[in-house]
Amino acid sequence: MALMIVFQNDATGTNKNANYNIAVLVGDGTQSGSQVLWSGRHKGHNRKDGWKKLVQEWLTSLIDAPAVTHVIRQSRRGESVRFVSTRKRGS
Repeated sequence: MALMIVFQNDATGTNKNANYNIAVLVGDGTQSGSQVLWSGRHKGHNRKDGWKKLVQEWLTSLIDAPAVTHVIRQSRRGESVRFVSTRKRGS
């Protein structure tokens, strides 16, 4: 079992700033053999800051986000996992 974090440049940024689609997956270590636990976007990363800063910015945004409780819900066939908020942001 592997946990993967995938940062994919979505090519919508500028020469100065980049935007990324981010996914957290768990599975066999390949993207095709894994299930998405979380996905989201990170916009406006200064390219000159490098990838370490990108990861740091993303982790900080998660830590600073309002507390949200998540529940795992799986389809009957088990092919997908999604997180569903049980509380509204800021409450």
